[in-house]
Amino acid sequence: MRALAEAFGFPPTKIMIGENLFESSLVDFVGQNSGKGFAIVDAAVVQKVAPVLQRVGKIQVHIYNSGEPSVEIASQLYKNVRENSYDYVIGIGGGSVIDLTKLCGMAPTNPLSLEEYVSGGRSHNTFKSRGVPTFVSPTTAGSGSEVTWVSVLIKNKRKIFLSGDYLFPTIAVVDPTLTYSLPPKQTALSGLDAFSHLVESWLSKKANAITECFSKKGVELVLKSLINAFHKSDEHSRRNMSIAALLGGLALRAETVLGHSLAYAITHKTPLPHGLAVGVCLPYILELDLPALSDEKVHEIANAFGVKAQDRRELESKIVKSVFSILNSVGLPTRLSELGIRQTDFQEIARDCVETFPRKANPVSYDEELVVSLLHRML
Repeated sequence: MRALAEAFGFPPTKIMIGENLFESSLVDFVGQNSGKGFAIVDAAVVQKVAPVLQRVGKIQVHIYNSGEPSVEIASQLYKNVRENSYDYVIGIGGGSVIDLTKLCGMAPTNPLSLEEYVSGGRSHNTFKSRGVPTFVSPTTAGSGSEVTWVSVLIKNKRKIFLSGDYLFPTIAVVDPTLTYSLPPKQTALSGLDAFSHLVESWLSKKANAITECFSKKGVELVLKSLINAFHKSDEHSRRNMSIAALLGGLALRAETVLGHSLAYAITHKTPLPHGLAVGVCLPYILELDLPALSDEKVHEIANAFGVKAQDRRELESKIVKSVFSILNSVGLPTRLSELGIRQTDFQEIARDCVETFPRKANPVSYDEELVVSLLHRML
């Protein structure tokens, strides 16, 4: 049995999972927090949830439909929460809405403007006081942000990351019914985001026995349910994908690897949905990293993927082919050329991977030359 790679702490977030839990859980949350609340709600679900918010308390609703949030948008919401002295913050939407909710929860208790808590590309524990209570409920099955300590913003067309102990939501309610109306394309993109979290965290050098349990179960759920959720949108598959995304968020304590670094660098060249970028990168990252893992770990991953083979090389190949098969099944591209990336972009992408988005947890050490070689393979 492998020793734990490092200590693991569960998030302090209270996690609730189940169909039709959203309204009753929200009623309980508002009842436990007196005063007035501020809610950020994804435009796609506002008709469904706004009446609930109106019934349960004195809540100001902000409808969000701006994609990945910029620092400017986040700062405006942050300032609004502070100036109006809201007592709690609610987020109902995808990862961007939940990331904004976590940040806005900091506003009433931390004295500086949001921009002053941003320190370069990665800002960790810059908030010094615990925020007001936050309630989040995902309407996609992808980011797992409901159980992470990270919020992602866009500054000067580049992703920046704020993280810290106080950014975990107070309560996360995973109600799969909120994902039932998710369109097929968004189902695929968010599902691949969750899948990449689960697989990359399993490949990570920081993976341990606990995070690997999350990864294993989540991978099995995605392989069983993503294609059905995309084509049929049945309730069982939606539930499985919601749980898989949650497990992916928990597994992220082991960190992602080169796939996310590549995805960030690629989207700086060509604006793409995050789920698409990480999804296209995933089979190639597996192809690169699987040979660096122990026999035991490769067989564990193969078992989760449901593949068998006579030798290890064939086993690794079947795992990679399984990911290509998923991409094809949900109608997504498998090569960079289909995304508009050209060979002339490779050097800049490689430099970004090494300098701006390094991934020390990747099982294979890499430099710009290796990344360029991988990009040629992906073209």
